[in-house]
Amino acid sequence: FYGADTPSPDHIYLNVRRAPFNNQLVRQAVGLAMNRDEYNKVFNDGEGGWALAGALPDTFTQDEVKQILKYDPEKAKQLLEQAGYKDGLDVNIAVYSDQRSQQRLEVVIEQFRKAEQAYYDKMNKSKQGGNTTAKKPSTTTPKKKRK
Repeated sequence: FYGADTPSPDHIYLNVRRAPFNNQLVRQAVGLAMNRDEYNKVFNDGEGGWALAGALPDTFTQDEVKQILKYDPEKAKQLLEQAGYKDGLDVNIAVYSDQRSQQRLEVVIEQFRKAEQAYYDKMNKSKQGGNTTAKKPSTTTPKKKRK
């Protein structure tokens, strides 16, 4: 994400050498669970832009970036199930201890919870008329490590 006042993007780094992020489906799910517009509104008053990993800010227009990066929480949950994580992920997250970094983490965690809830809401709608109800998301908070 590019802020309105800086050309330097915010980053989320994943350790792809270890589970669960060594699985491409999990990495894709993380990308699909990110609501970049919401993040931009919270931290940049809607004035920032989406960042595409590995690309300089002017390589693609914002419209082109938005065609490449998608927000699809239902698909994110489906990918996690395909990857063998039908009950979700338990991961350690390392962030800086400053207030802004903590706020960013809270927004990202909430977006992942919304992705999980959207999936279960859809599952429950598709099962209307039957007696089966899809499992509800847990309300546990991921472990955080401070730098």
